[in-house]
Amino acid sequence: MPAAVDQLFDVPDFGEPVIIGSDEIAKAADELIRHIEDRSEWLPSTYQFRSDNWMGTGMPSDWSGGAASFRMPGDDQHAYLLDTRDGKCLLERKRLVDGKMMSREDIGQQTTLLTETCGCIHIRRSSAGSTLRKKLEALRDFASTLPPRQLSKLLC
Repeated sequence: MPAAVDQLFDVPDFGEPVIIGSDEIAKAADELIRHIEDRSEWLPSTYQFRSDNWMGTGMPSDWSGGAASFRMPGDDQHAYLLDTRDGKCLLERKRLVDGKMMSREDIGQQTTLLTETCGCIHIRRSSAGSTLRKKLEALRDFASTLPPRQLSKLLC
């Protein structure tokens, strides 16, 4: 895969063109598309959550991102925060007495979290790599439609 990345993006310096065949561009783009499809976990993610009992109202919430605080069953000493900003899904636990952070863990692989104040919180992960895949597909499709010829790639 590094060879495909080099073929598409490597240049000696800003403003210095490199000659590459249109068939090589199409092949390298196709290789990267296959790789990101096989290894989607390597791509950045976005997370959203919704609650069955939003803040004790008895009403479910809509899917959203950001942050939410709640209490966990059997723990009257801590407040919890689910933070899905910045492409992460973190659960923070803070002491109620002084607000001191006690733990922070990545729970991005979990799909649910049972809380005392919000009921069940459902978590979903979406790959943020679809934009990259679409751009690589467009590049591959463009290069594939050309007759075999030499192209210049340039980093500006």
